[in-house]
Amino acid sequence: MQMRTGSTLALTLFCLALLARVVAQPVPQSWTDAKTGLAYINIPAGSFMMGCAGVGGKAGCQPEEVPRHKVKLTRGFWMSRTEVTVAQFAKFVESTHHVTDGEKAGVSRAFERDRWVKKPGLSWRNPEIKQAPDHPVVCVSWNDAMAFCRWAEARLPTEAEWEYAARGGRTDEVYAWGHGMITPNPDGRHFANLAGLAGAKEWHWSVIPGFDDECAETAPVGKYSPNAFGLFDMIGNVWEWCADATRLYEDQEETDPAGPVFAGRKAVRGGAWSTVPPDSRISSRRINVVDFSSINLGFRVARDKID
Repeated sequence: MQMRTGSTLALTLFCLALLARVVAQPVPQSWTDAKTGLAYINIPAGSFMMGCAGVGGKAGCQPEEVPRHKVKLTRGFWMSRTEVTVAQFAKFVESTHHVTDGEKAGVSRAFERDRWVKKPGLSWRNPEIKQAPDHPVVCVSWNDAMAFCRWAEARLPTEAEWEYAARGGRTDEVYAWGHGMITPNPDGRHFANLAGLAGAKEWHWSVIPGFDDECAETAPVGKYSPNAFGLFDMIGNVWEWCADATRLYEDQEETDPAGPVFAGRKAVRGGAWSTVPPDSRISSRRINVVDFSSINLGFRVARDKID
């Protein structure tokens, strides 16, 4: 009888120890999806101040970026470490035979000197800018991004999730890298691919003196320094579609805001290779119709959980 009691106690202690090990196992900080090749970063729940951190015109705040207000995200989520690449989108198209909105319309938007124009024949397959398989895909609409998400078992981030992830734990900075204009990181890499000297001659834009990100158009994902969460190109390279439409901010705290359910127009965030640094504040917001596509617009994805 004594031996049976001891055996039961030993077995109980063993099970409790095993359970403790399972419970104590930390949530992984990164995960790569074998189906898509996308690497995801675990973004913890938390609070942040959403909107332009500057005061009035001093930081160039636009009306749609204020008032700055507190946002609480009660659930953590997973964000793709990079924007979706040409190779990853090609894999999706090969699997699903998806035809993009740009291909259906036979046009996409391109930049000509100081204006955007509809240009026949442009698509993600032929954007007429230098691209490689590891560059972010462009000329994809919100509809196309959503189709990719369905295939990838993912979703687009909300505006609040996007800005929280882009800040990488920073609270009061105007830019994702700090308060000032772009300067190289201590590792020698720039923080973002924006409108710099490399593309000035071809695209006829004005640049911040001395700013050269070495890329005239899109750059390979991961070329520039990541933020504190380990996310690349949250600012620059390509604008990124969000799940929701833009809304006017109010001076009150929000919890898990998802934005208005408006089918026709959706938010884009983050700036692009064609965006000058002063317009690349982390709080900058734009909006486009859901079938809009252009040579500076792509996306990244999010997930609520991993398999």
